[in-house]
Amino acid sequence: MYIIHLQTIQSLLDDILHPRLSPQAITYCRTGTAPGEPLDYPGFNRLIAMASRHARRHPLNLSDDEKLHISRNMPGWDLSQWNLLELLRVRLIIAQQHLAEESFADVLIKAFQFADEGEACAFYKAIPLLPAPERFLWHMKEACRSNMRSIVWAAGCDNPFPVTYFDDIAWRQLVMKALFIEIPLVHIYHLEHRLSTTLAEMANDYIAERTSAGRSIPTDIKLLLGDAAC
Repeated sequence: MYIIHLQTIQSLLDDILHPRLSPQAITYCRTGTAPGEPLDYPGFNRLIAMASRHARRHPLNLSDDEKLHISRNMPGWDLSQWNLLELLRVRLIIAQQHLAEESFADVLIKAFQFADEGEACAFYKAIPLLPAPERFLWHMKEACRSNMRSIVWAAGCDNPFPVTYFDDIAWRQLVMKALFIEIPLVHIYHLEHRLSTTLAEMANDYIAERTSAGRSIPTDIKLLLGDAAC
């Protein structure tokens, strides 16, 4: 289990977010993150959908100082692949009232049903920051079975959720899916902590299949074949 200091993370995300937003977008963010009554599904859905009017899918281009603050305050997270709209949406999500309550979980689960790709990616990136994130384990596992690279990356990469909560089967599925859809394995946090003989055998089978088909072999597959794979 990893520990989330939500207020610290909220402050850190604000420090990254606000300099990249227009004055109108900052107002939207501050209004959406201000304490108030818990949002029902229509209100939550509107808040997340309307965020696209205030931010675009622009890369964050994090500074070295920002990366350092992230590594110190959010161990296991790498926000380098996030975009500005995702960051705004995640900030709005983790500011909601009663995050630990079933009522919020119900709202978020319903939101998944009607989310577009960008909204879903923001939901998956927010889940590891929520109280008791394992409540959403099924959703995170299913995301890592997707054929959509953005969805797998959002749920399975650059955060400590999978290494913490995935069972061995789900973990191996994530790693092999990353190979299939060409996500660099370095983005799977603590991959080296869960190497195994089974995973190495799956990697060798993958190498054999691609060699037989005359296809290239991902260079990072060697990460699955080291001495730790035992």
